[in-house]
Amino acid sequence: MKEISIIGIDLAKNVCQLHGAAADGSVQFRKTLSRPQFHRFVAEHPQCLVVMEACGGAHHWARELLRVGHAVKLIAPHYVKPFIKRQKNDAADAEAIVEAALLYLAEKNGRFLPKEPQAKAEVTQWLMWQTGGLGPMAGQTHHFVKNNPGTAPYAEDRFNTEVVRLYRVLNQWLVGREFICDVYSIADMACWPWVSRHVWHQIDLADYPQVRAWYRRILSRDAVQRGYHVPVFANEIPAG
Repeated sequence: MKEISIIGIDLAKNVCQLHGAAADGSVQFRKTLSRPQFHRFVAEHPQCLVVMEACGGAHHWARELLRVGHAVKLIAPHYVKPFIKRQKNDAADAEAIVEAALLYLAEKNGRFLPKEPQAKAEVTQWLMWQTGGLGPMAGQTHHFVKNNPGTAPYAEDRFNTEVVRLYRVLNQWLVGREFICDVYSIADMACWPWVSRHVWHQIDLADYPQVRAWYRRILSRDAVQRGYHVPVFANEIPAG
């Protein structure tokens, strides 16, 4: 398991649903814990960013999480709802909270998200393309093609074929553009970590020259290089 950089938590009446993700966005765990189990878990877990929907109970747990050294963000429910990709339940909500954090932080801090309505809509559209397409399909490719090859040929072919299609879509869109929405935005931030795993997808970026140029352009940013290794160094960043 990779180091966990963010945990999304959905607080139910008697249990807490946790969704842990690494710095590259890959899912590292999904857990359902009772409240006493949750208290022990967060006290023992290495410090990371914990995100919850804002509510009365969340404020209590935020204080507990801060006390043991975690960073905490509370997100209004209307930020989370668009990211729920399947039937609403605690697990889907916890996953959506993790993905909603990017949009929430961009709006709150006024960075990497345009204020002009049409430009903002375009960035949001591509953010949804990642959360509803590239992320889930690449994640399934990690599971079947990289981690369990030969166990489910149909699934391997299905998800790998879809990932290839998504790379083609992105490659065509990037013709004449430095970034997905012309200027660097949360759309690039959301998509780039998945493309950084192109080897896991059995993708040669030489076959997608626009994606390769975009990938390397973002890789040259100092903040991206630093962020890739949060919370700890895991591997060298693929050069693309």
